Amino acid sequence: MFDYKNAGLYSSAFRAYRDNLILILICGTLFVVLEYVNVRFDNKTSYWMPIIVQIWFAYYVHRTILNGKADNLTDLSSTEKTFTSFLWRSLLLFLFLMLLIIPMTIFALIFKDFLGDETETFVSGMILLGFPLCGIFLSILGTTLPAAVDGADKSFRAAYQRSRGQILSTFWKYVYGPTLFTIQIIAASFGLQGLGTPTDVFSADNSFDPLGAVVSLILEYIGLFGTTLGVTILCKAYLHATPQTDIT
Repeated sequence: MFDYKNAGLYSSAFRAYRDNLILILICGTLFVVLEYVNVRFDNKTSYWMPIIVQIWFAYYVHRTILNGKADNLTDLSSTEKTFTSFLWRSLLLFLFLMLLIIPMTIFALIFKDFLGDETETFVSGMILLGFPLCGIFLSILGTTLPAAVDGADKSFRAAYQRSRGQILSTFWKYVYGPTLFTIQIIAASFGLQGLGTPTDVFSADNSFDPLGAVVSLILEYIGLFGTTLGVTILCKAYLHATPQTDIT
């Protein structure tokens, strides 16, 4: 079993990412397929599905790290109860994090004329405001997620108690972990577009773009490492605050 508690952030995340490659292939492909279905068939009911897929992926990465080994995807009997709890806590945190759009929108309105481009303004707001606020929020309350997977006290009060003494170190991990990684992914995507390489499943005229679909698929696979980094940070904080036994 891998010692996720004491190993470095990136080495732990790489190990969890490697141990879940099959899941990564499934989830990354689902993201692209769902994007195709949403646009091609105007299926608004499936807009929430990528969020559910992301939560499903995060759940199994949590189990991998907390158990120190990869999980069996076909063994659903031991995951049904904890996944339901994890799903609802994840959706609740997601709704809280969505409130961060408010200061980002204010930022965009204030600096729109200065930056001159709506996309660049929103990305700048996400980097300067969204990422730090998300990091602070998750540093304080984020361990409710590994607690839900572990079957422990998943209340926000307990999460806050676990975060005490770890908030600054956890936040710093978010800065040089998923935040830095996501900025690099965004920069790579803009760079590819600048070179004329499509990065979307559909082109500007709403026609299917095979090359764009392939590039989008690759970016989705790589992007899931950012999710793995975020999960690793929460699990490390949880493991340092809680005696751990194998999850059943």
